[in-house]
Amino acid sequence: MFCIGFAYLGAEALVAQFALREQLHITRFGPSAHSLSFVSHVELVLAARQGELAAVAAGQPLMRFMQDQNSPVHRWLYESHPERAADYRALCQLVVREVIKEPAYAQVTPCYRVGFPGNRWVGCFHRDSDFGHSPAEVNVICALTAMAGSAALQVEDSPGSCCYESLDLKRGELVTFDHIDRLHGCKRNRTGQLVMSIDFRFIPVSLAGLAFSSAATTVNTQMALRPGAYFSAEPLLP
Repeated sequence: MFCIGFAYLGAEALVAQFALREQLHITRFGPSAHSLSFVSHVELVLAARQGELAAVAAGQPLMRFMQDQNSPVHRWLYESHPERAADYRALCQLVVREVIKEPAYAQVTPCYRVGFPGNRWVGCFHRDSDFGHSPAEVNVICALTAMAGSAALQVEDSPGSCCYESLDLKRGELVTFDHIDRLHGCKRNRTGQLVMSIDFRFIPVSLAGLAFSSAATTVNTQMALRPGAYFSAEPLLP
């Protein structure tokens, strides 16, 4: 009886996860005061390094799988992230309150994405489920610069279609998208402008049981995809 009940609950959870991803796919919100504050701080960090940016961009090799987080700009952004921690937490609270609408675990540190001119900012087209991420995740992007056309994320218009739509965003705008079922990646940035974003993930408490039942870890840092590691130790409340 226990096994049958567990299987039933698991099937229900899978249906709920798929429904949530479909419901939230391309849900736009913002810019908000907190997203613009976060963006402004990032701009100050880069302004302090303005003299180095051109040389860094010119010398950056083509981003590849597992080598798309290693540039000096990535290092500057991750090192300075604690200075933006309050704004980041406020962004997470906004998503939980306005989008997820139930308690949820939040990614502790967002993933910074940097698209140098002539380069791509994700190493390959992929689904996050390819790398152990749970179907229960909700993925949010916040644009740190305007992103359009070749500088924007390219996302399948439906799962498995291999037909892509450009996810154009304004500075400070946020959007959710289905990173589990839909291939996504980027072209080479032909705009001539540096583009940047963060992406960060959530696990709703109602789906946490199955989401945290695996021993999956992140590809780059081997961090456990569990509370107290990749995700917050406690859920954020709406």
